[in-house]
Amino acid sequence: GRYMFMTLMSAGIAVLGLLLSSPAVVIGAMLISPLMGPIIGLGFGLATFDTAEIRASAVALAIGIILAVVFTAAVVMLSPLQNVTEEIAARTRPNLFDLMVALFSALAGAYAMVRGREGTIVGVAIATALMPPLAVMGYGLATLNWTVLGGSSLLFFTNLMTIALAAAVMARLYGFGSDLSPQHTLLQTLVGIAVLIALAVWVFLILAAPRQSGGITLPGMFDGSRWDIFTDPEVWQFIGRGVLATLQAAAVAAVGAVALGVVFSLLRSSEHAWIRVPTAWLLEFFRGMPVLLMMLFILLVASTGAFWAVVIALIVYNGTLIGEALRAGLAALPRGQREAALSIGMRHVQSKILVEFPQAFRQMLPIIVAQLVVLLKDTSLGYIVGYNETIRATMYNLSSYFGNRYLFSLFAVTLAIYLTINLSLSWFARWLSRRTASGYRKGGPAGPPAGGTADPTSAIRLADADAARLAAAEEPDR
Repeated sequence: GRYMFMTLMSAGIAVLGLLLSSPAVVIGAMLISPLMGPIIGLGFGLATFDTAEIRASAVALAIGIILAVVFTAAVVMLSPLQNVTEEIAARTRPNLFDLMVALFSALAGAYAMVRGREGTIVGVAIATALMPPLAVMGYGLATLNWTVLGGSSLLFFTNLMTIALAAAVMARLYGFGSDLSPQHTLLQTLVGIAVLIALAVWVFLILAAPRQSGGITLPGMFDGSRWDIFTDPEVWQFIGRGVLATLQAAAVAAVGAVALGVVFSLLRSSEHAWIRVPTAWLLEFFRGMPVLLMMLFILLVASTGAFWAVVIALIVYNGTLIGEALRAGLAALPRGQREAALSIGMRHVQSKILVEFPQAFRQMLPIIVAQLVVLLKDTSLGYIVGYNETIRATMYNLSSYFGNRYLFSLFAVTLAIYLTINLSLSWFARWLSRRTASGYRKGGPAGPPAGGTADPTSAIRLADADAARLAAAEEPDR
């Protein structure tokens, strides 16, 4: 009874706000809308495979949808105001931002329910705006405006699927449904894949559909008129120069970062406190300084030019992280390595450079490669300081020359280039991690875990923990 009453009141307020084109009244309808609860319940029911919860939530949703659409249609038919207002039109053109709002709101709502903060659901209901699309559906039905009805229906059901799926994912992450059978888990996976495919098709259709702007019909994003510039070889030559500039900056910075990392690791692991302590302070300063701020500082103060501002900043920042990784690798080696080197007459520096450091470098090589992938992506910050890398060449220079008509196609090409380069390097890092991990499993010291690109910071902490464990184990022997 309460659910149906609140649904009717929310729908009535929403349709009046839409007809009056009053955002404040529409927000009031969102505040009292009870639809978010059944949708979140549907997501949790899918996560736990609770058929009773799924059935109850689906029935409540169906009742709410029917009541809202029929009631708003009746109000519109009796109303003297039946023009398409701005508030109504805004609910008939769903876009990617609506999808993102639904996704983030669903994650927030599911988290609030898991953590016992149900009051957050009110804010989530405002963000997703579930009731206004239903009111617009009733408006389209009453006025026989099938364009309005179709657009608002697409918006509502897209939000519904996104919220339910995101809530199910959040529930699984918090341990709900962890005792399900493999068959139920497989069924959940298939349902999730089906929903993702449906959303992908929806996104494709939205992007491909022509758009109205100022009385002019604009072609869809996949129309040939938005891609014809790529038949010009000079365009690809210009893009190629941008990619080459990105790779040049990344290559020079990578060599410099590894070299600086070696120096930092040796200084950081020095036995002399007057060397070790200032180095630690310097490393913490560079690690805490944003890369972009460092680029701007070098460009404005040293007047080095855009290329060297990008390269030097990347060398300093990534060199500190690589140095910490190598230092942790040195600390994680068994003490017997150094003791054996010292026993045959080597000095401490010789032992560290000739015996310990090669092992630490091999142990931390996957971590170093993973950090170099991050370095490559950070070259895109050169866009801000005027370096003509890939993004500046495509998304700024070419889009300014050819116009915003080609903005999406240039974005797609730029994304494809970066994905190709970064995924190739990530694959190499994972392959290298498996190779080094298999070598360590044959009898060497413990290496980084196989199966994925290791995170440099977590790997450093893990190596430090291993070093502390080895030191504690060898303490009784001395």
